[in-house]
Amino acid sequence: MLTLTDAAANHLAGLQKIPQLQPDKVIRFVIEDGNVQMTPDRERAGDIAVKHHDKTVLVLDKAVSEELDGLTLDLKKQLGSSQLVFKSRGQ
Repeated sequence: MLTLTDAAANHLAGLQKIPQLQPDKVIRFVIEDGNVQMTPDRERAGDIAVKHHDKTVLVLDKAVSEELDGLTLDLKKQLGSSQLVFKSRGQ
């Protein structure tokens, strides 16, 4: 299972507050051309929901969850910007 740091979870929760995301939308990770992409979507039956403070901040389908298994999503801050990064556990 993908693990989120508190910083990454807080960042994803903040993204849900942007005007383009309606209240019923969440962030979904999808894999396109071997890269992980974020997209606004609805939670679907069979999804794995990642919660932070009892609120869903991220959804993954089973295939994406398996692809990201064993990784940790963290937030890297550098020169006034923030970027979500994947790390192997133990990094």
